[in-house]
Amino acid sequence: ENGDRVDIDFSFPIRLERYDASCYTVPGVSVHRGPLTYCLPIPEEWTYIGDKPPAPDNLEEVWNVTPKDGAVWNYALVLDKDDPNSSFELVQLPVSDGAKPWTEPPVGLRVAARRLPDWHTDTINDKPQTPSLPRPPLKPAAETEEITLVPFGFTRIRMTYLPALDM
Repeated sequence: ENGDRVDIDFSFPIRLERYDASCYTVPGVSVHRGPLTYCLPIPEEWTYIGDKPPAPDNLEEVWNVTPKDGAVWNYALVLDKDDPNSSFELVQLPVSDGAKPWTEPPVGLRVAARRLPDWHTDTINDKPQTPSLPRPPLKPAAETEEITLVPFGFTRIRMTYLPALDM
């Protein structure tokens, strides 16, 4: 009827999927909000390794996508063990006018994190590979930094499972 009102609430609680510690790895989490999985984007570098010059009609293009030199990815999340949701802040991120889909995430989750200087990428044939999870004990840096996790679909190289501190 006239004057009726419908309220729709699209707020989603943050959900953590935990992986347990073992003698080989430390405890960690993946971060989800509603239907989205959030991850730490890693700045990337694209190197063309195909035989033909890159061109729109070259369907055989081959690229090697690797983390940029100096890219920082080796973080452990600092989470409140009694209320992990309170450790995250939903933020709206700037999106350029005319941005193509999936190039600039409109939202992110800010969270405190500490670097793990002893956690490095693995290499096979001198090429960086997805790193194995760090082995205990963790030796995090003293400084706490703020990082922003973004929806999975906005990344090509990412860290989706991250070690968790204070859990």
